[in-house]
Amino acid sequence: MKDLDVLVDAAAADLAEAMRRDLLAPDFAAVVAEAHARDPKRVPAAALVEVRELAPVAQLRRDASARVPAREQAEFAALLAEARAEIDRDCAAVRAAGPPPVPVPRARRSATRPWMWLAAAAAVAALAFGVRPLLTRGQAGPEAANQAPFQDQASPSRHEVAPAPAPTRAERARPVTSAPAPVSEAEVAPIEVAPIEVAPIVEDVPKGMPEKAGAKDQPEKAAARPRGETLVERLRRLDGEAEAKWEAGDLAGAEALYRQIVGLAPGSRAADLAYGDLFSLARQRHGGDEEVALWRTYLQAFPRGRYADDARAGLCRRADEGQRANCWRDYLADFPSGVHRHQAARVLEGEP
Repeated sequence: MKDLDVLVDAAAADLAEAMRRDLLAPDFAAVVAEAHARDPKRVPAAALVEVRELAPVAQLRRDASARVPAREQAEFAALLAEARAEIDRDCAAVRAAGPPPVPVPRARRSATRPWMWLAAAAAVAALAFGVRPLLTRGQAGPEAANQAPFQDQASPSRHEVAPAPAPTRAERARPVTSAPAPVSEAEVAPIEVAPIEVAPIVEDVPKGMPEKAGAKDQPEKAAARPRGETLVERLRRLDGEAEAKWEAGDLAGAEALYRQIVGLAPGSRAADLAYGDLFSLARQRHGGDEEVALWRTYLQAFPRGRYADDARAGLCRRADEGQRANCWRDYLADFPSGVHRHQAARVLEGEP
């Protein structure tokens, strides 16, 4: 409670000091000085000097608490006493109860464990029933594999017959014979092998399916051309490529792409923005002469464009001394509220 008493006493002292400052009336010399600062013409400096030469006025200090009635001071004291008593009761109750127990979270049984077992069982079942069709498909011959796509695309038959089970290969018993005696090369007669005629391979193509293209007498079907990009898409792509080249340090490549944008869409917003990048590139690569030429080209295409204000001001700064005033005069006529109007006014007034 001592800390609270110190805090309350400090607040009361600050309040009393603030009330004391409010009760102090300003000095007459201070009033005249404030009036002179606000309007020097009406209250000249001579009046301020005359007032300061007068005898000082003594200020009678009064207790700030005298302004507050005694009844209100008593009520405020009673309120403070009641607040202190309530705080004391709360502190005593907290001390008697002791520190509250720390809540310990109970170990909860994971609800995801049964789902994990179910998911594992489903995966095993899927493997067991899904591998069997793959093994059956692998036993089929190559002809069945080649014809499978055509059978899927063919129209279904009216009388569907259940497919016969795949024939299994029976292992035949082989007689065990002793190793034959070696025969000399003279006793072995040369075996004449008749030439085997290979029949041309004829692909079994179902009816209704187109034959393979590739014969010399059949013209190849022209491939469908991809859909061409629109002008907006092309401009957006060129802008992205130019920005990438600029970031990579290829200033010449970036400038070429921005000029391509200007040529593809003259007078458009994309061309207007491209000129802004061309101004920066021209300043970095070529210097002032190229930038002046680019300003003139831009103003012919965009006399009221996004950068017209800066371009006109730049031309006026680079103009000859005899034509500079006329240039700024034309600038003010076209851009009366332009960004560089103050500089134009200074030049026309003859200021540096």
